[in-house]
Amino acid sequence: GGVMAGSLVQRVVPEAQAELKARMLTQWWMSILLVAHSSSFAHRTLDESSFPSAANSLWVRAAALAVAAQSALLLVIIGPAEIVETVARVPWYVHLLGVGMVLVASLVDWLVKRHERRDFERWNKRVYLEFTTKLGMHSPIEPGHMAPRSYLDE
Repeated sequence: GGVMAGSLVQRVVPEAQAELKARMLTQWWMSILLVAHSSSFAHRTLDESSFPSAANSLWVRAAALAVAAQSALLLVIIGPAEIVETVARVPWYVHLLGVGMVLVASLVDWLVKRHERRDFERWNKRVYLEFTTKLGMHSPIEPGHMAPRSYLDE
């Protein structure tokens, strides 16, 4: 026997080729989703506009490496000659679903962080009230001083 040219998919039984290609494309979309969603993990209560993940060079390098590694794996397994045909065979709504999942993940992240910030501000006000109540007259805080909403506002 001779050496088989092309991708690793060509060495698989023809019936399993379509399933393997679908799994690889799904895995690629999942890696894109995870990288996009991980950009919001840098801070507990601040959103992307207040605390951009692109400013963190370590995250940028790790995200680029993850996407590049997954893309390289996709190219090695499916093969550079078949990748365009494989992606073109996928219906447009599947790609739209992939992009939509990234948008849904960012919306969920925004909602969770909004809820977390409100809880944090509520907790911060309660702790401030307990602190000033316990100190009473000996409080170093002047009368009429407003409690900060959170340490994030400074």
